[in-house]
Amino acid sequence: MKLLTFNCQKDYTSRVLGFIVETLRSGTYDFILFQELTSNVYEKIIPGISNYKFLRAMNMSTGSWSDLAIAYRDTFELADSKFFDFTIVAKEQISRPSYGLLIGAFKSSRGMQSVGTLHMNPGLNPGLRKKEGRFVKKCLLDYMQVSGSPLVFGGDFNSGLPWENKRNERIFLPEFVNCASSSGPTCDSRYVEPTNFLNKLARALAVIGIHFRMKVDHFYVDRATLKQSSITCAVLPNIVSDHRPLEIVM
Repeated sequence: MKLLTFNCQKDYTSRVLGFIVETLRSGTYDFILFQELTSNVYEKIIPGISNYKFLRAMNMSTGSWSDLAIAYRDTFELADSKFFDFTIVAKEQISRPSYGLLIGAFKSSRGMQSVGTLHMNPGLNPGLRKKEGRFVKKCLLDYMQVSGSPLVFGGDFNSGLPWENKRNERIFLPEFVNCASSSGPTCDSRYVEPTNFLNKLARALAVIGIHFRMKVDHFYVDRATLKQSSITCAVLPNIVSDHRPLEIVM
């Protein structure tokens, strides 16, 4: 099974749509986990795509579609899905619908497989992401207990501070293991959109040659799957948004 996670940056650059359409048409991946896939991006890419279906979710706190989505090969059948809004963790985030966890249970000739995509909050608030990580783990364990199927999840953890990746791994252990920890950086500050002070500062520093590369995109699998599978991971060379796509083969 082959999966890809990609934060498409709400189509901020002109290269995003072409990359997504080309990837979908190639049929390379069983599942593609999207973050920041806004409705206008979805409506642009869906025409002409027949080999994949999309799982999306309505964010009830905003009355609009979540920016999370899972594209799955049409050989899979969606058996169940659930969306978890991170405003449950922090009420002040209610105006920011990009963040949450979307899980689907998919049926194929190989059996059932649960897949999740998530997007944690950015910025200099590691305490909020710590709360989100603990919330995500509880949601995943509850979901696995009901579905009874193997689970893999990934996405944009926004773990830009040096200690956060190790902290996240401790949060998800022992049930879930980071299977992409050996891959390199996935986010480059040169390509962020200037929507807030930190991003504007990053873009200004990039002009004088100062930029930061961070590993913020990850994949986790349940421990039983890890024991049964040989998993490889790779950061793709494509620079189409501020995040490079990350793939795993298992």
